[in-house]
Amino acid sequence: MKNYFNALALALIAIFGTSALHAQSINYRFDFANMDCNKNEICYNVQAQAETSDVVLDAFNMRMFIDDAQLSFLEFRSPAANYALETGGMVSTGVSGSGEAVFGFKGEFVYLTENFKKLEGNAAAIQQAPNWSNLFQACFNVNETLDKKEGFSPSLVWDHKANGKGFARGSDGIESLAVNMNGTSFNVVEDVVSFSSNGKVDNGAKAVFIQCDGNKIERLGDAVLVYPNPTSDLAKVQFETSDKMEVQIELLDVNGRTLKSIVQKQIFEAGMQEAEVTVDGLQSGLYMIKITKKNEVISKSFEVIR
Repeated sequence: MKNYFNALALALIAIFGTSALHAQSINYRFDFANMDCNKNEICYNVQAQAETSDVVLDAFNMRMFIDDAQLSFLEFRSPAANYALETGGMVSTGVSGSGEAVFGFKGEFVYLTENFKKLEGNAAAIQQAPNWSNLFQACFNVNETLDKKEGFSPSLVWDHKANGKGFARGSDGIESLAVNMNGTSFNVVEDVVSFSSNGKVDNGAKAVFIQCDGNKIERLGDAVLVYPNPTSDLAKVQFETSDKMEVQIELLDVNGRTLKSIVQKQIFEAGMQEAEVTVDGLQSGLYMIKITKKNEVISKSFEVIR
């Protein structure tokens, strides 16, 4: 697969020249789609988001981990119009003890990969922030030994994180190629909003809590995304509110000290929200965005570069 991406990149350079390969950020996330408690099946939308409104994905290689004590792979399905899923999902399982050692899973980790590729002809551009585009669905069988009436929170982890487990930004965890509507290629910088292990809302993870008592589904956490990451002047904080609520946003250093208030107990309606953070005067290094809403506190790290 990597040879395919390298060959395609070289072909794009040959056609458009190296000057055409400017940087463009694409964000990816898993978004809960549905749970069928009768069939013990759960699905998530694999979604993408671009900085501008004219970015079209040409190819995307997704790699992810699941906990085999909770889930087993069912299928990748429902690709966006004029796209195809090439492999049907390639699956491998880690050695004994790998799930707990690497991610804190209760079982072993299962490693899944899929290649998402544009077909001939036109395809819709990726939605611009704060909106998201559905690429395809990732569906799983839920382990029958789980007490779904008591409730559980599935663990899904991207094989790509700026900080933490998985490949680092710019390596092989996620590979994508994109062009604009005129066919000019982009040098893509990928970032993710990841599920953390066992439903913990960690580093901007998005989690859902599932209870199969009358097919009831409850959300535990919402997504938080800071972009561009890293940044040198201005960052945007994207978050979701499930209903009308009061939100407070603070900028912290790595030791948890508050540096400044970004949003002071402001009321937001339900939906996707955005706030801006200026990083003037901050030295290079890692910082945290802390969001407080209702009885929930979510944090997301990001990097300032000079």
